[in-house]
Amino acid sequence: MMASQTLQEARRLCDQGKYTEAARVLEAALDTDGNNIDLIVELGETLFTLGYYKRAAQVLGDGLDHSDELNNSTVAAGIMIYYVSRVYSTCKFKDSLLRAEKIHKTFRNPNEAETVNDATVCYMFFRLSLCLV
Repeated sequence: MMASQTLQEARRLCDQGKYTEAARVLEAALDTDGNNIDLIVELGETLFTLGYYKRAAQVLGDGLDHSDELNNSTVAAGIMIYYVSRVYSTCKFKDSLLRAEKIHKTFRNPNEAETVNDATVCYMFFRLSLCLV
């Protein structure tokens, strides 16, 4: 299954409340396409939603460490979920939140080639807030 089909399937399962099944589908896809940022972030978000904060932070930390796509909204959302997952799993609030704020400011830097705009930042926080509900 291609990454786009896997994402659609995982999102369909999440829409049905089948987060564990969605996580399994995403993990299986990452076994063959381990560097796909969209799959990594989707899995991290799904694990976060399930309450597996430590595992979400691990998946996102490992996956985003190898990414050279550091200036797009999917990566930015993944980084934000990573740091919030770290807060929940380690109780290191100050360190994690300071890093999340740094990422936020980086994406607001007008000198960057592809700056994420306010609407994108709002969308990232909206997606993150959905995970927290």
